Amino acid sequence: HIWEFKVLYGMEKERGEYMKRVIMIVLVLIVACCGTIVICGRIERDDQVFEKNRASDNQGWCSLHDCEMDASVILSYLRTKEFFDQNREVLVYEDVVKAYEKEYGSLKYGLVYVTEDDVPELLVNLQDYWISLYTSVDGNLYAIMEQAAYGTWGRTYTYREKEGLINSYVYSFEEGIQVNHEECYRINEDYKLEEFVPGELL
Repeated sequence: HIWEFKVLYGMEKERGEYMKRVIMIVLVLIVACCGTIVICGRIERDDQVFEKNRASDNQGWCSLHDCEMDASVILSYLRTKEFFDQNREVLVYEDVVKAYEKEYGSLKYGLVYVTEDDVPELLVNLQDYWISLYTSVDGNLYAIMEQAAYGTWGRTYTYREKEGLINSYVYSFEEGIQVNHEECYRINEDYKLEEFVPGELL
């Protein structure tokens, strides 16, 4: 009987140790999952704050920060037959790209439709610092925006395609308190930004 008791006691002890290990593993998994949920939730909230000025696609707002082309790529693209035949007047963009590359080095460029015509605008981006926006009218170059600060400077920009509207969401602080606001602009007949009150046009 003593021998049987020792065997049973040993089995129960091993079972108890096994259950402790299982419980510890379960607890670790629960903590890890909770941590992931919290982290993911934080990332989602941060993204929502940073991208607040980006309205959803069905509202027609697009980011003015998305430039993917290097100088060599956009210069080649401007000269492709298909694009050149339809947009001869934008060759003035070549001089803009070359001037920026000479002064700053590697920047990013894009072609977007901000004004109400069918001629694309040239977007120049120093990542997370500033953007410039140019348009060509009858071969004449107009600077709509020149080195407008964004990103690390507390602004983001969006536009409505072919509607001549630009929105800026501004992050600012007053006496240590975060005070955010929006600024809305239209491109006027002189191809300059003109601020207007939200709701005045929309």
